[in-house]
This record gives sequence, C-alpha cells and structure tokens, in this order.
Amino acid sequence: MSLNIEHVSVHNKPTHHRWWVASLFFLIYTVAAADRANLGVALPFIRAEYHMTNAEAGALVSLFLIAYALIQIPSAWLITKFGVRKVFTSSMILTSVATALTGMVGSVLQLKLCRLLLGVTEGPLPIGVTTTINNWFPSKEKGIASGIFLSSIKLGPVLTPIIGAAIILHWGWQEIFIFFAIPGLILPALWYVFVKDKPESSSFVNKEEFAIISEVPESGKTNIKCTYKKIKFLDSLIKLKQVKPLSTTKEILSSWNLLGCGLGYCCQLGISSLLLAWIPTYLISEKHLSVVGMGFVAAAPWVGAVLGNLLGGVLSDKVLSKRRKPGMLISAVSTDLPPGLDTTFS
Repeated sequence: MSLNIEHVSVHNKPTHHRWWVASLFFLIYTVAAADRANLGVALPFIRAEYHMTNAEAGALVSLFLIAYALIQIPSAWLITKFGVRKVFTSSMILTSVATALTGMVGSVLQLKLCRLLLGVTEGPLPIGVTTTINNWFPSKEKGIASGIFLSSIKLGPVLTPIIGAAIILHWGWQEIFIFFAIPGLILPALWYVFVKDKPESSSFVNKEEFAIISEVPESGKTNIKCTYKKIKFLDSLIKLKQVKPLSTTKEILSSWNLLGCGLGYCCQLGISSLLLAWIPTYLISEKHLSVVGMGFVAAAPWVGAVLGNLLGGVLSDKVLSKRRKPGMLISAVSTDLPPGLDTTFS
C-alpha cells in the first residue's frame, strides 16, 4: 500500500527517507564491491588449480576492469533513457548472477567470460548511485552522501578477505562467489520498492523533506544554494573561482575539470585494483601467512579507507562549506608513498 504524502507529513516535520536511500545504496554497493574483490581472495587457489602464471592471472584480473570501463558511457545512456530504478535493479541482479556463475566454472575460459560479464553487469551501478545522490540530496549534503557511497566501495574489500578465508577453510574457493551472490539477489527488490528515481515521486517523502532536497528557501531567507562561506587562504590555495555550469555534451567532453578528475580517478583505481588483486597472493605465496592470517591482513588497509571516506564527506560539507577539491588533493598526495619507503609486511 502506498502512503499518501499528506499523511506522511505530521506536525510539519520533514521525513528522512533520503537517508534510508543512502543506507540502501551503501548496502548494495558494499555487496557489489565484494563481488569484484572476491577474485583476489580466491586467486591463489585458482592459480594453483589451473596452473596459471603471473601474466595469466594479471590478464584475468584486467578483464573485469576492461569491460567495466567500456560499459560506463552506454550505462549512462541506459539510465538516462530508462531511469535509475529499472537499470540499477536489473544491473545488481545480473551482477549477482555473474558472481554466482563464477563459482560454477570448470575452465579458465569460463572464468574469463564470467569476469567479463561481471564488468558489463556491474558497470551501471556507480552511475546509478551518483545519479541518485544528485537527485535525492541537497548540495549541502552531497559530500556526506558521496562519502557514504565511497566508503561502501572500501567496506566490500574489508569483509571479503575475512569472510572468504572462512569459506575457503570450510568449503573451497568456488563457494566464495556463491555466498556473495545471495544478498545481491535480495537487496535490489528493496531498492525497486522503496527508491523512486525522483523524491517527488516517492510516497515516503513529505513536502517538508522535498523542500530540503530541492533547496527551497525558507521564508525571509536567501536561497541556500547561494550561501558559501569564504575561507580566504584556502580559496587562494585551490584557486577557487566561479565557473559556468556545463550544459552540452561538447562542453562536458572538453572540460579540463572533468578530464582531470577522470585521469586522477583512473590512476587511483589502478592502485586500488592492484591491491585488491595481489595482496592475498603476496601474503600467502611470499609471506607464507595462513588463510586466516591473510584474510585479516588483507582487510586492514581498507578499514582506514572506509573511515577516511566517511570523514572526508563530513569535512567537505560541514567544515569546508561544500568545497570538494581540498579533500581530493590531500587524498591524491597521501596515496603516493615516498620513493624508497619499504612497505613490505614483516
């Protein structure tokens, strides 16, 4: 039964359905991140079973990323045409199917095809989440919402090595993929029921919450879209300036801001993908850790990433007055360790 928007509005207090939406995309993308990370946990055992060289294992890891990259623009077109609700739900279900199939393979070729399929099916998910954040959150909360989303990408790799190690000890590497496929078949149903493409279409959002989301100014106040606290030193450092909003495809494709962000994210994703794929193999093959030890050590770097993403979102909105660039710069600099620093595990 749908709720009438007038009945939801009680004593003129806004509902908080947007935060339930955030909780749901956090859970869904945690599972999706685990689906892409679980290969790294299983890789030492896959290599042993199929006698794969380092080059062959690296190629297997890259197949997901190649398909994932190529499907991004077509995914954006699909979401524009059919809406987030339909595409996002279908994508998560198909992602879980691809994950489950990975646990049923009987050859290296089948394994490669499943990783390609996973990249294709998972591609629309991040676009769906970012579109949801753009539609469901006012500008003063977009940083926090984005932090919640980004932290889910890191929480998947926290859980995967620990849970995966336990599964391998009791069953085998194939069962890792079966296990992680199950929640991905349930959560999309919740998304389809509780999350509309736009908040104004949702029976769980009253007019007071919609006013917050759409940034309608209160009586006697200026439009909150225009409020921007000045931080003179910081604004000079990051070269803050007013820019014209991008309105055409040509402007988007030729924007140095977007190209720079894309290049930076490409390099960051390369680093994180390398860690996801090879840390478990390194810990078992070179450091001779037990499967359980590997699980806990491999999860450790991502715990800090989860906390950092959440903290970064709060700082961006609450302390830096919606400035996103300082956090990006700090993250980019701190990701690169000084040359010659020994980062091996002892």
